Amino acid sequence: MKLSKFFKDNWVITLFSTMFGVIAGLYLTDYYNNSQLNEAKQNALSMVMQEINNNKAELIVYDSICRKMYERSSYVFSKLNNDQEIFIHKDSTKLFEEKSDGIIEDLKFEKYLKHKDTVRVRGEMNMFVGSKLALLDLNDVIWQSYKQTNYIDITGFDCITGLEEVYQFQRKNNSVNKDWLNQLMHGAFLQGDQQLNEFMLLWSRALGSNETLINAYSATEVIFENCN
Repeated sequence: MKLSKFFKDNWVITLFSTMFGVIAGLYLTDYYNNSQLNEAKQNALSMVMQEINNNKAELIVYDSICRKMYERSSYVFSKLNNDQEIFIHKDSTKLFEEKSDGIIEDLKFEKYLKHKDTVRVRGEMNMFVGSKLALLDLNDVIWQSYKQTNYIDITGFDCITGLEEVYQFQRKNNSVNKDWLNQLMHGAFLQGDQQLNEFMLLWSRALGSNETLINAYSATEVIFENCN
């Protein structure tokens, strides 16, 4: 049978056209559905990125407050004697005010009769002054929701593992800072030198964790490049 004669048969042409139409329709439908899914995935990833950026902004503010408080508190604690009192030279009062910078409410300097060049520091230490430390709660709601969708099936492995690692750092950071805040609110660190040292060590760990997480947030731009 010649090829030219083969294509002269109308039923062959009709069958070929029908099959081509069905296949093309299926391809276009699949392409359209995949295109929709990819578009929805990109929108969802944008929300994850926004969540991370919001967390980063919140953590930077929180960490800045923590570091200032750490410096001021370290200075004040270094002046405490065994009786939890502070005595300084009468000419050092201005320096003490600057270094403590408001974390001691109703700050006063009393004359100390035993040593005419010495004054006793009076006041109530309040490390929550001007801060919102107890409100830190870095979110992972959007990321957890993303992992429950169909988008996860068309998301690159490097993207998923990279973002999950960032959120693991975040969960650890939340835990460390929560432990530190609990100790701060209960005030047990003022019961003795050992408690104070443990508290300051935990505080230092929390600051280190903050720095690690901020750096991890800053690296997410590269991670998101692998999410397309």
